[in-house]
This record gives sequence, C-alpha cells and structure tokens, in this order.
Amino acid sequence: MVNAKAMQTNAAVAMLVMLPICFSTGLFIPLWDFPAIAGNDSIAATPVLSPATYTGVSANTNRSIYLPGEVVGLEIVLLDREGSPVTGACVNLSITAPDNVTHQYSTHDGITEIGGGVYGAAFDHTGVEGRYCVNASAVIEEEECSFDTYFLVQSAYDFDIMRTAESVIDPTVQDQFDVVVDIVSHTDAGTVVIRECVPSVFTVFTDADVAYENDTTVLTWQRDLVDARTSVNYSYSVPMECPKLYELGPMEIGYDDRVFVEAGV
Repeated sequence: MVNAKAMQTNAAVAMLVMLPICFSTGLFIPLWDFPAIAGNDSIAATPVLSPATYTGVSANTNRSIYLPGEVVGLEIVLLDREGSPVTGACVNLSITAPDNVTHQYSTHDGITEIGGGVYGAAFDHTGVEGRYCVNASAVIEEEECSFDTYFLVQSAYDFDIMRTAESVIDPTVQDQFDVVVDIVSHTDAGTVVIRECVPSVFTVFTDADVAYENDTTVLTWQRDLVDARTSVNYSYSVPMECPKLYELGPMEIGYDDRVFVEAGV
C-alpha cells in the first residue's frame, strides 16, 4: 500500500488514482475530459464524459502555464490493472515544442523513480512561446500504455494557479484528501470569483458555494486579493472503487467582466 503523495499540479491535469481495495474490478474506468481552453475568453468549461479509458499511465505538470525559460516539473504515475503501483518500469517521455522540436527522456536519461509508482522529470527547454505537447508511455503487464497532455509557455498571462493535491490516493488508509490552490494575479483586479469543477462522486468539505451541473460539482468562492494573491482549499472523499482516474478542474477565475480559464487537459 502506498500513502498519498502531495505535489503541486496544474488543475486541469491533476489526477487522482486509487490504489488497490478489496473489491477491485480490475478494469480501467473512463476519465473526465474538459475542453482545452486557456486565456481570457468568457467561455464556461462544460465537462463531458470522455470515451477514452485510463491506460495505466497519467502525467501532471506542476503548473499549466510558464514564462519562457522557466523549468517545468513533471510527475508520471503508473498503475497496473489491479490498481497497484508499477515500480522499476522503463518510462518514456516526449515533449514537442511549438517549433516541432521533440525532446526525449527515459528512466535511463532524465526520469527519476520517486517511489510507489511515481516518476519525476524536469524540462527546461521552454524558450519558445506556445503549446508544448507531452506524451508519457510505459510497458505495463506487457502492454504499451501512454498518456497525452500539454502545457503552455507565454510571456504574459493573467494568473498563476498552483494546486497542491495528491496524485495517488488510497481511501483504505485515509478518509479525506486535501486540496490547496494558491493564486497569484498579474492583473489590477481587486476581487476575483473562483470556480472549481470536481467529479460529482466526490463528497466535498468546503467553505465554497456548491452547485451541481450534470455529473460535476462546482465550487465557487469570492475572494479579495491581498498583494495580488489569494488561496482556496477544500477536502474530499471518494467512493471505494478502483482503479479510477479523476480530474480536478479546470479552474476559472472571473475578474473585471472577464474570465481566465486554466490550460491543460
């Protein structure tokens, strides 16, 4: 059994993967997929059920948007079909920059096994602005498994959103799991409205206003910024089913009649 491990992740790709419980079905369950919207457009993120299934691999970056030259932290999680962590695996990572240059990493070069099926890497080739496509892959139980996501590099954007949450959880060891989201504004806004989406199967403990839209629970806070910063937090519990893959976000921040929507899928 592996204890929950916290890291800073970008909301739209924060994966919560359950570890083994006694009545595991051995099947991978469909994940939640949100539109890939980033920037200042006033577009609501409407979650839909993705036809894709969890392949045994998931990947997170520690933020969704970076300045040119910043280092991107990545975390890759591997589970087998019973929901158990895969250790000692050969993990491959490819990151394709907006200029179509692809950088390759592996557990032999650039990827470090952290423990409990979790692998880490750092990417520092962020000199070109635009969208960077990420593919993580590994052989699990003699099958090639992969996961795709992305992050953005921009010289200017309105908010940094940094979520601290577990990427691997075990509900047989812990009843509730905490999420803290720190927000830094690069605007002149004094007050923001923060909107977070989580799967409706979560039992959420929060000071936010709570609403329900289709199969999503929507948490909403209004916050005054102090020194251009604020934070929100909540806790959640999950059903005793495994293995499953969930997403948190994307987060929306309303300010001055505009809406900033986090990047990532």
